Amino acid sequence: MTKRILLSFFVLAACVIGLKAQTSRNYSVLIWADVSSSPASITVHFENDALATAHTVYRRELGDNGWSNVVKTFSKSSDKDLSFTDNSVVAGKSYEYFVYKQGNSGFQGFGYLNAGINLAAQHNRGTVLLIIAQSAMDSLGMDLEVLRNDLSGDGYRVVDLVVHDSMKHQSVKEMINQNAELYTDLTTLYIFGNVAVPYSGRYCADSYWKYPPDGHTAGVGDHCGAWAADVYYAIPNGTWTDNDTVFYGAGRAWNKNDIGDGKFDEIELPDTVKYQIGRVDLANMPAFNKSEFELLKQYIQKSHAYRYKEMTPYTRALIDENFSPSTEAFGGNGYRNFPMMVGRDNMIEADYLKTLADSTFIWAYGTGPGSFTSAGGIGNTNDFVAKQGAAIFNFLFGSFFGDWDNNNAFLRAPLACENGGLTNAWAGRPWWHVHPMGMDQTIGYCTKMVQNNVNNYVAANFGNNIHIALMGDPTLRMHMFAPPTDVKASVQSNMMKVDLTWTASADAVDGYNVYFATSKHGTYYIANANPIKGTSYTHNSVGNGTYYYMVRAVRKETTLCGTFENLSQGEIVIAENLITSGTNDLSLLKDFTVFPNPTNGIIKIKYFSEGSDVEVKVTDINGKCVYTNSYSGYGENIQTLDLSGLSAGMYFLQAQGQTLKVIKN
Repeated sequence: MTKRILLSFFVLAACVIGLKAQTSRNYSVLIWADVSSSPASITVHFENDALATAHTVYRRELGDNGWSNVVKTFSKSSDKDLSFTDNSVVAGKSYEYFVYKQGNSGFQGFGYLNAGINLAAQHNRGTVLLIIAQSAMDSLGMDLEVLRNDLSGDGYRVVDLVVHDSMKHQSVKEMINQNAELYTDLTTLYIFGNVAVPYSGRYCADSYWKYPPDGHTAGVGDHCGAWAADVYYAIPNGTWTDNDTVFYGAGRAWNKNDIGDGKFDEIELPDTVKYQIGRVDLANMPAFNKSEFELLKQYIQKSHAYRYKEMTPYTRALIDENFSPSTEAFGGNGYRNFPMMVGRDNMIEADYLKTLADSTFIWAYGTGPGSFTSAGGIGNTNDFVAKQGAAIFNFLFGSFFGDWDNNNAFLRAPLACENGGLTNAWAGRPWWHVHPMGMDQTIGYCTKMVQNNVNNYVAANFGNNIHIALMGDPTLRMHMFAPPTDVKASVQSNMMKVDLTWTASADAVDGYNVYFATSKHGTYYIANANPIKGTSYTHNSVGNGTYYYMVRAVRKETTLCGTFENLSQGEIVIAENLITSGTNDLSLLKDFTVFPNPTNGIIKIKYFSEGSDVEVKVTDINGKCVYTNSYSGYGENIQTLDLSGLSAGMYFLQAQGQTLKVIKN
């Protein structure tokens, strides 16, 4: 399917070659929105184009497939901007809009927008598996705890997976899959340190993929063979083969691909990407005159400062395009994505490194003819060393450096800078789409969306290929504001209540939420029904022992995409020696799940208990009890049940008023 898109794009390029003065902006649709809650409506605005004879607007809910719902069409117009108001929307739902423009001689352009009205806060973002190289773990113990706290403070359960630096990628993936069975809400893989880099591809040897993503085939740069392919870790299923030989690559050992060498053959992804994934790996960057671990520590400090608004980037976006305009419209990765992020008037075209050396922007996109350590018109890795500046979220595109696992790699260089440089991606082949970040999604969410893009968004060339990767923390989002500080927890003398106090956020907020958990980096549950207006709260103990509390500020965020309930980072405190207050519903179970299901006999149940005992009963389809047991313990629990002695069929697992269906093979 992706191959058909690629072929049709080459045909498109031939059709429009005669058009005059097109730029990447012409091949993009600059789009933004404003919303009203009473009555519910979304007004979509977009920049008109003198070359366009028609615009068509499509709509769907975020996460849906296909663009069959046409909500508005526009004929040729002389207006600078066009807009329409969509009244067929519901507050609380997240929508996507696609604007397609077309003109004479095959001219066309594209734009996407995620919009919504009063979207609910995302209190819990699932489990993040922090995959840490052993050397980083040994060198950065206290710093890694800062990182864990930051991830917990943004709504993640944090699970460490420490892997030896010499461990092969196949073994790392096996460990990821084992953790996924245990943590069924796993959403994100965060690689930290020099963890094994998977490779895949037979570019140039494949009968269809004659050209690698940067176009440098055998004899013309020879960037053939296998490329770095972190996405391998994020695909739990699918077949990866190792049966082909590609001895191109101008002597570069990392690109050579031989039978049985651990480098895979696949070019297109063999199955759906399930997890958001990003990598912070600053090994082999000697140009920066700092050790790998000094650079990793610096990255944690930068990320923390950004999350907690100890530094505030300019709400501006930079575009530095050094390729001649073409239908591939590399600069469109900026023009399409940035208007709803910062506003059209806050997008500038200027020199990348010179501009970002003096001020940190939130977004930047740059293109130019490249090498593994440079991009023409932008600079090289040594220039990043000299300037020490990058945007928070970067996109760079040029030859060779999309293959990033090498010495002083240009794609990783922004992450090693002292200022900015929290993410970077090779965006151009394929096009990247990050519009959901305007409505509180993460850069990892958008990375996964781009990796899985087959006929959902216009990708140009090389969509759904193995090389699509994010350098940086995949959990980062855009709209940060100051959290509460100086959070304190005081356990009263009867040990049944916890008094919490905090210092108000330095920013305007609507209130605060209090959360509790049984482990510092576990799942946090909200304690209050409505935002707390003051700076104190008393919580009745839900169980015996040690609990952790977290306070986050909340406010209504208004962006050029819509409105949503936004949460600050949280600060965590501990409350010890608690005794249950008896005021909670002891029969209440939360997050009651069973896995694997179907099962061959051995199953695990996971739950959060606010009571002392959980009675579990299994019945057959006739209501006969075939298994019963009682489990104790407050908080998060995972218990193992052995149903291997039961006949194949359907059973019902019951616990304190909740029922789950189980299939026994």
